[in-house]
Amino acid sequence: DKLFRLDGSYLDYADGGQRKVHLYCRDDFKRQQRFLQEEVLGNGALGWILGPPGIGKTLTAFAFCLSLDMEEWSVTLVRIRPDMNMICIQIVDREVKKCNIAGAKMEQMLTEWTDKKKKLLILDGYLKDSVPQLEVYGKLNSWRDVDRTSRRLAVLTSMASRGKTYPEWDKMAQLKVHHVLSWAVEEYLQAVQYDEVYEQVSPFLDASNMSSGELTGPEGQETREGRVRTKHYFAGGSCRYMFGTSTADVIEALREAMASVANIEAVVKGHEGH
Repeated sequence: DKLFRLDGSYLDYADGGQRKVHLYCRDDFKRQQRFLQEEVLGNGALGWILGPPGIGKTLTAFAFCLSLDMEEWSVTLVRIRPDMNMICIQIVDREVKKCNIAGAKMEQMLTEWTDKKKKLLILDGYLKDSVPQLEVYGKLNSWRDVDRTSRRLAVLTSMASRGKTYPEWDKMAQLKVHHVLSWAVEEYLQAVQYDEVYEQVSPFLDASNMSSGELTGPEGQETREGRVRTKHYFAGGSCRYMFGTSTADVIEALREAMASVANIEAVVKGHEGH
C-alpha cells in the first residue's frame, strides 16, 4: 500500500532508465492518482496538474496509467521538450511503443491512434509561454472535443500557475486544477524506512557529513536519517534532487540557477521567482 513497483523501462526519459522503480506512495501520490481517477477519467474533466519540478508528478501519472484496465483504456504519454521533438510512449493492450515525434506530426499521431478503447492522453512538461507548445495544446484540446465521452486529456506542468485564465472557457472545457506539493523531510524519512527504496536511492544520499553526532550510529556511521537530513540541506523539497541526483550535481544546478538571477535579493525576499 505504501510502495508502488513498476518497470522502469517504460520510463527511460523520466527516471534515468532504471529497470525497476519503487515509488513511495506519499499522500500527494494518492491525491494525484485520485484526481486522475475521479475528475479526469470519471467526470471527463480537462485536468491540469501543477507543482514544482522534480517532485514526482510524471512518475505518479505513469504509475496511474499502468494501473488502468487495459481492456477498457489505451494510453499515450507525450513528453514535450523545448526543441519540440517530443517523446511519445503509447500503451495499447499492454504493448508499449516508444518514438520521437516533431510537434508538426502530433495530428498524424492522433489520427493513427485508432483502437476502439477509451483513450487517455497525458501531456507532460508543458510551458504556456512557448508558442509552439500552445499550438500543440490547442490540437490536443480539439482532439478531446471531438469525443469527450471516450477521450481524456491531462496536462502536467511545473509552472507556478496557469497564468491569465478565462473562467467561461474553463467552464466549457470542464477544466479542473490539482496542485502537488514539494516533499517534506518527514516524507523522505518515511520513504527510506523501506529497504527497497533505500537501496535504490542510497547512492544519491552522498552529502558530506555535516550533521551532529546524534545522527550517526554506534560505529560513527551516518544513519538513514542522518544521510537524509544532510542531503535535505541541498535538495530541499525536490525528490529528484534528493533521491536521483548526486550532491555535486545538485550544487552545480543551484549555482547555475543563482547565476541566472539578476537580483538575488529580490528572489530571497520572495519578490521574484517561484
